[in-house]
Amino acid sequence: MKHLYCFGDSLTYGFGLRQEDTWTEGLRHEGWYVENYGVNGDVLPNIVNRLKKMNPPKENSYIFLMGGTNDLFMGYKAKDLLGPINSGLEIIMKWNCKAILGIPMVPTFCIERRSYIQEQTICREFLELKDSISKLGKERNVYIIDFQRELGNLDYFQQLFFDDVHPNRQGAREMKKALLQILDHIS
Repeated sequence: MKHLYCFGDSLTYGFGLRQEDTWTEGLRHEGWYVENYGVNGDVLPNIVNRLKKMNPPKENSYIFLMGGTNDLFMGYKAKDLLGPINSGLEIIMKWNCKAILGIPMVPTFCIERRSYIQEQTICREFLELKDSISKLGKERNVYIIDFQRELGNLDYFQQLFFDDVHPNRQGAREMKKALLQILDHIS
């Protein structure tokens, strides 16, 4: 059985969903052993600290790392988040595991262009974070899943959320499908 350890915030945890409706639980039904270390409201330094405290998994496990949404809402800049992400990648690579960097979705209020002045700054930071993680993944030769790109092409993208950030049940299913395509490709 293939092992996937997921580290992140509420997008990884599955905020607002029943456990059986989360994308991590959906991967279990596809034959993956999944441990979900997502915590609602968490920020990248805490996410990486959880990763550091974990007992090293067996080699060739997969470790999914995604965060930054709460950091940006708290006023941090995208450039400030690359340090914790790099620290997380160092740990994963030291363990000889395969890293998958998740790029969080841009809040729907940014896409709909209905944001207020203060939110426009957050929207710019989300786009910068997206570009920075993508560039970092290429530089470090790690797998990336850009959920915005994967789900943004769906005609019903706006209907995949129950608020501006968190996916609903259908959104979680689509996230699982997108990640499963990558996992099937690399495993």
